[in-house]
Amino acid sequence: MVDKKMTDKEIAKKIVDLKIELLKNPTKRGSIKKEIARMLTMKNQIKPEEAKK
Repeated sequence: MVDKKMTDKEIAKKIVDLKIELLKNPTKRGSIKKEIARMLTMKNQIKPEEAKK
């Protein structure tokens, strides 16, 4: 999977979608939680870069 640069809004939307998916399908809990953690990490990495500008 190729990671592209995502904007803050795209990351927030993806996190919401993943949380909804987690509620609908609790059997995939581990993989969904890992994906949410990855999105939050990406979001936190974007903020320090913007602060430097």
